[in-house]
Amino acid sequence: MLRFLSLLLLLLPDLSLRAQCFVSVSNTQPASCGLCNGKVEVTFSGGIPPYAVNFNGLPYGSITGAPLLITNVCAGPFGISVTDGTNALCTGLLNGIVASTNVSGFITTQNAGCGLNNGQASLSVTGGQSPYTYLWSNGAVTQNLSALAPGIYTVTITDAGGCTFVTSATVGTNGTGVPSMPGTISGSKLGLCAGTSKSYSVATVTGATSYAWAVPAGASIVSGAGTQAVVLAFSNSFNGGAISVAGVNACGNGPVKSATLRSAPLTPGVISGPTKNLCGSIVNYSIAPSTTGATSYTWTVPASASILSGQGTTGIQVQWPSVALSSATLSVVANNACGSSPARTLAYISTKPAKAASIIGPATICAGQPGVSYSLPINEPGVSYAWTAPGGAIVLSGQGTSAIVMNWGSTAGTVMVIPSNSCGTAATTGKSVSINCRTSEADRTSSVRLLPNPSKGNAVLQLPTHAGMYTVTVHDMIGHLLLRENSNTSHYAIGLSNASAGLYHVAVRFADGTRETMRMIIEK
Repeated sequence: MLRFLSLLLLLLPDLSLRAQCFVSVSNTQPASCGLCNGKVEVTFSGGIPPYAVNFNGLPYGSITGAPLLITNVCAGPFGISVTDGTNALCTGLLNGIVASTNVSGFITTQNAGCGLNNGQASLSVTGGQSPYTYLWSNGAVTQNLSALAPGIYTVTITDAGGCTFVTSATVGTNGTGVPSMPGTISGSKLGLCAGTSKSYSVATVTGATSYAWAVPAGASIVSGAGTQAVVLAFSNSFNGGAISVAGVNACGNGPVKSATLRSAPLTPGVISGPTKNLCGSIVNYSIAPSTTGATSYTWTVPASASILSGQGTTGIQVQWPSVALSSATLSVVANNACGSSPARTLAYISTKPAKAASIIGPATICAGQPGVSYSLPINEPGVSYAWTAPGGAIVLSGQGTSAIVMNWGSTAGTVMVIPSNSCGTAATTGKSVSINCRTSEADRTSSVRLLPNPSKGNAVLQLPTHAGMYTVTVHDMIGHLLLRENSNTSHYAIGLSNASAGLYHVAVRFADGTRETMRMIIEK
């Protein structure tokens, strides 16, 4: 029996040695993107399998001895406990940490100031795998932002492994900006004479901590600089200019409000009233009231004219002489306690009529054409108009007036008119007139002939056989229409046996617009 026991001891392993179990963590893989996707590899030695494994306090399974790969591990510390087949607790490295490769970041901001877009956002990134990309809510793709308006800014960070992290921050404001424009500047603005002092002020401007005033040359601030109200003193050199004020705060100067200050008045406005054909007439002249501090007005007229009423006001009545005046002037200045303005002058005044601006009437006519009218754009009262025309033309009516009727002669030339009144005459106005259609006397190659001519009133127009449709008209020499008829024959009979002896105007107008004219002589 003793020998059997000895042999058994030789065959069995040393139980004390077999009970020694050792555990070690041979490898860990980090968790990424905030997920529980880390791994822990555990190896065993000694002890008697199978091995029972608890991971972070929870049973994980039983193995026989091969390395154990624990998956779906979250980032952070972990603990392992292992017992072998004899329920003996294994020893060794039983704790560890699964690293995190999750990307993260945080934003620091700098407020925008003075209502400007000058805020900043700075992004710090940790974890994950570089390089990183950035996409901000305003579309920017840089790590840091500048020139920002107040508001909320969100950024998405993406690392090289595709993990993302989103964070936001607010850019605040340190003020709304410079003050707004001041309201109207109160205080006297006209008639500011040398040696006087005046007060000027504005209502409180929201956001202003002080006020910046500027004054014109010859004026100085004697009190109130930097406040809402100032007192100005005016020296002998002051002639006028602008006073201005702006609200001021830490962000700068706001918009400027200005007003114009004046000493003597400015030059009066345009003088209204006639300048021609003033012979012996009584005429009114006026200006608009001054807006620059005038209290009276001084008018001046030529020595031969006289002011009947209105001196000192904006309007006067003037008696013009019945003698010739040319290029005379009338003027007015504005006055106040500080002085007088430069003069406003109405020049080129004349008691004679104005030259006619133009002559209205045809510039091209036919030789011998009767009843031609010419007139002027304006018929001035008290003016006589002397008309002249080229040789052979006869003024039938209107001589001395602004409109005439004439029978034209056989040659081109100039119609002229000279206006006059009892104080003299104006310059001559002319209108050139050309002849653009043929007469039987002027063009013997005419295709239309009148036979016989002279006659007792019965004559025949001979036309080419291919003349086509045409219109025949006959006028007497004062323009009365005696005959108008359409025809298309090569011979057209004119029957005026009852007409008085004299000269008549015959015209033939063809369908193409051309015209033949001639004179018809009737003898009795």
